[in-house]
Amino acid sequence: MKVIYVIALILVLVGALNRGLVGFLDFNLVTWLMDIVFPAMTNAETLEVVANENAMKVANIIYDAVWVSAVVLLAMKLFGCKKCSK
Repeated sequence: MKVIYVIALILVLVGALNRGLVGFLDFNLVTWLMDIVFPAMTNAETLEVVANENAMKVANIIYDAVWVSAVVLLAMKLFGCKKCSK
């Protein structure tokens, strides 16, 4: 349980850091990292820059993991694992 607690805590901290950057500096760290990993593509017919769908899917998975981690931390704090949450 200690490992789950530490992983959940790290994910929640990353989510909080990203939310703070968005709020104070209007900079989304997750989107920026996904643009580096999955660069945008140019449509050959219209020469329009189109966002890569894989980047959006991975970013949504990261946001979901942060949300689940927050729920896990709350459940551990409220319902048990007294050793983990010290």
